[in-house]
Amino acid sequence: MTTLLVLALACAASIEPAFAADEAPDYIEEMRKWQPKAEAGDAEAQFQLGQMYALGHGFKQNFKTAAEWYAKSAEQGNAKARTALGMCYKSGIGVAKNEDTAREWFEKAAAQDNSFAQLIMGHLYIEKKDYKQARKWIDMSIEQGNAIAMTRLGSLYQSGEGVDKNIKQAIQWYEKAASQKNPSTMAMLLLSYLYSSGKDIARDEQRAREWLQKSCEAGNGMACYEQAENYRKGRQGTEQDEKKAVAFYEKTSKLGYGSAAEELAHAYIDGQLGLKQDISKGLYYLEISGNLYNEKALEGLVRLYKEGIDTENVKISADSTKAAEWSKKLEEDINSFDFYFFYTKSRIFTELNLLQQLQNSLQTLSSGRSLTGFGFMCGAPRRTPMKCTLRRIGQNVGSKTL
Repeated sequence: MTTLLVLALACAASIEPAFAADEAPDYIEEMRKWQPKAEAGDAEAQFQLGQMYALGHGFKQNFKTAAEWYAKSAEQGNAKARTALGMCYKSGIGVAKNEDTAREWFEKAAAQDNSFAQLIMGHLYIEKKDYKQARKWIDMSIEQGNAIAMTRLGSLYQSGEGVDKNIKQAIQWYEKAASQKNPSTMAMLLLSYLYSSGKDIARDEQRAREWLQKSCEAGNGMACYEQAENYRKGRQGTEQDEKKAVAFYEKTSKLGYGSAAEELAHAYIDGQLGLKQDISKGLYYLEISGNLYNEKALEGLVRLYKEGIDTENVKISADSTKAAEWSKKLEEDINSFDFYFFYTKSRIFTELNLLQQLQNSLQTLSSGRSLTGFGFMCGAPRRTPMKCTLRRIGQNVGSKTL
């Protein structure tokens, strides 16, 4: 992602900065340097301040405030801000979800030759099955070197959507996207899935592992999650190693992928993956997962604080305030994948729509694994539903009051 260049614009009153406790000094200095330009009405600065709020650079992360600054910049004609604001409206992040308003902002930005807006317009036409218009916008984006657009075109050839299915062409576009100066980590991940699945192409676990590693190293949380799963299960030619699995879950959690934090919560609660049973850490990771809008985690937290737990081993008091806070977060109805791509620093308003479109086709790849949810059943060794997890918190844990 391009580095932050400027800061943002004026409100009626100046913003009191809330510095993030662990923020790097360069972000703080950058914010202080550029905020006057933002408050003076500079459109590029408005967009950059929106970015800083969205990413938590210099300020505490706040998507509502980010959307407000995007809007100020967008009204002045900044194409990047118009694209970002469109993503906010499409995903319901920081603003009320509104597909029509989102499209209006995308159209304005695309008309200004913003490559990401052009890609999203292509996606919107794909949704309407108007592949001629979709290809026009995607090709325009590709001409500007947009690796995500290249990945999107590859996915069309892979699925045969709007074009004749052609796996060779799909691979060529994925490889081209992966080799750009600003590469698509999703293209790398899709190549890994293709070689791992053996569907429409000869299975090649070594290539699958190589592309998965590249994608993870480039910061793709889903790729890191898959690496954790490989070490956990000893699959894809990977030697089983629970310690490494935990390390990759931790890395993935820090990348903003809520399912990884949920896995760590289960592992600590149940004493799995070589970890000592620790209810406090389990709840800590459960809350991290909830803050990343993982639906199962949010449901569990609401239930936990509404009902509390009072057993011989564990006592967690009901807390109506906390229950209301988590319930409000659950009611925001933000898709955890949408949030993941806002959370990750290098993917804001880039790969989001691509991921949403690819989810169904990816479900059948690589041993039938799905990226969009998991099977849950009480008594299963892992990924139990939260009502089962909360029941187990109170069993055989050792007396503890939290």
